[in-house]
Amino acid sequence: IGDEKPTSVINRQLVAGICLDALELLEDGPVPAGIFCLLRKVVPSRQIEITRLMIGLDRVRLHWARVLVALTPQTQLAAPSVSRMQFAGIDASDIAAMEI
Repeated sequence: IGDEKPTSVINRQLVAGICLDALELLEDGPVPAGIFCLLRKVVPSRQIEITRLMIGLDRVRLHWARVLVALTPQTQLAAPSVSRMQFAGIDASDIAAMEI
């Protein structure tokens, strides 16, 4: 037990920086822990939008969160000056036009 943190402390650290509305949307299903790290990179309104998109597409997966964060406009990033992953030749309108 020595170095282990209580589960409630770990859970609070995991979801720190995630808006309550996004957390409520995610509470009904399994969520890869890495998604929370990615959601912290965007402003709360974008966290909700990304969460709704993933749930609506039945794709609550790390890969989808990465893509959606990468396609987030600079103005919706929590730290707009931090560089992010780019997908050559893909922009937000391409994703919107996809049929999944």
